[in-house]
Amino acid sequence: MRTKRYVKFKKYRQKRRRRIFVFFVLLPSSLLLIGYLLTSLSVLPALPAGR
Repeated sequence: MRTKRYVKFKKYRQKRRRRIFVFFVLLPSSLLLIGYLLTSLSVLPALPAGR
């Protein structure tokens, strides 16, 4: 079955929007969260106590 041109490009645009969202919003925020968690788990216990 042949797909219409506008349906094909509509699907392409939706995939493109999803990819942009993942690479520019979801991935950086998750990497920041993981980096913060790893840093807090490794650096904070190594700091001397305040007293």
